[in-house]
Amino acid sequence: MEVIKAIEFKYYSDVVELIYDFKEMVNFCIDKAMELGITSYAKLRKAIYNEWKEKWYPKYHTHYCHSACRVATSI
Repeated sequence: MEVIKAIEFKYYSDVVELIYDFKEMVNFCIDKAMELGITSYAKLRKAIYNEWKEKWYPKYHTHYCHSACRVATSI
């Protein structure tokens, strides 16, 4: 038996924007990991951190960079 956890919620414009931007962050991390041949979270974070900050900081706090790297290296 498979258990699926889910919750229903309504999207608000700021949440939709955040989800879209986070998807872009993860895709950026995946692209860089593939380009540089990196599979480790720590190496990926170190390799992209400054470029990530130029693109998304100060709109998003840098912990989003760490989260995007975690997601990218877990795929």
